[in-house]
Amino acid sequence: MTDDPQQQELLTMLVDRAARRFTQGATQAIVVQELEALGLAANMADLLAKKASVTTVCDSHTITRRDVLPAGHTLIELLQEDPINPSDMADKGFHPYGTKWWTNPECPFAYKYLCLDTLYAPSYFASEGTGHPTHDKAQELYQYMQRIYAGLFGKRFDNIIELGTGGGEITRHFFEDKVDVLAVEGTTGGVEKLLQLGIAPHNVLKRNLKFMENLNRKFELCMCTEVAEHIEPWFASKVVQNCVDHADVVWFSAARGDYRPHYHHINEVPIQAWDNIFAHFGFNYYIALNGTMGRADRVYFNAASAARIQRTS
Repeated sequence: MTDDPQQQELLTMLVDRAARRFTQGATQAIVVQELEALGLAANMADLLAKKASVTTVCDSHTITRRDVLPAGHTLIELLQEDPINPSDMADKGFHPYGTKWWTNPECPFAYKYLCLDTLYAPSYFASEGTGHPTHDKAQELYQYMQRIYAGLFGKRFDNIIELGTGGGEITRHFFEDKVDVLAVEGTTGGVEKLLQLGIAPHNVLKRNLKFMENLNRKFELCMCTEVAEHIEPWFASKVVQNCVDHADVVWFSAARGDYRPHYHHINEVPIQAWDNIFAHFGFNYYIALNGTMGRADRVYFNAASAARIQRTS
């Protein structure tokens, strides 16, 4: 209708507005009148109303109807993830729908793919009160990881890929101890926190784990701890694939379903569920860690890495 970008943006906004009025029950004549009241010429109002009549908005997603479809059928295009911010809620994201809320039809956010940057706003990374380890606890975990790895393979690990970085304190210990770390984080707030902690930009990769590509690089160790429960259940295999694509040894933990239900935890399941997914990808071996340290449930291995483990009599 126009080549001017600003006018095109305005017309798009008007079409979206008109489409919402159709979903609210307005007739074609009423929508045309309302567009004319906004200052549009009659022919333009009629044109935009016709365009809007084949587009309806449902929640945060756009449903587009095409006349070429068989009668009674609708073509649906999911254009964006649903933005919710638990910190803006009166209950701060705690709710009564249970830890399986994502597949509970009574929950208003069931089955919806949620926007990372609103679900995990910058405030989520601002303090240690959101479940992220403190500097000292992160240091204890890092030293424990090196002890376990050295006990298995006779040497410390010198490089690692960390999938999901949370508050960034664990990443900081990798970086400060000269471990070559690639910190993969999907949220804008999380990436900003890493940079604030002094992590070099070339050690940070912004990727949503639901869509992460194979980087065609192998690390001595992949770490994915207390991350998988934050991703919709149907992406569980994708999370595991991200791990096994990039290392033959995976340090893993995830919430098991004993937390108070919260929108941040979309997929709490027993660790045995993850055992079977890793086995599906050829990581048939694991060591169950002794539970004295948080963020340390399993170390998974494929056959090649299991063969490298030092066995003492």
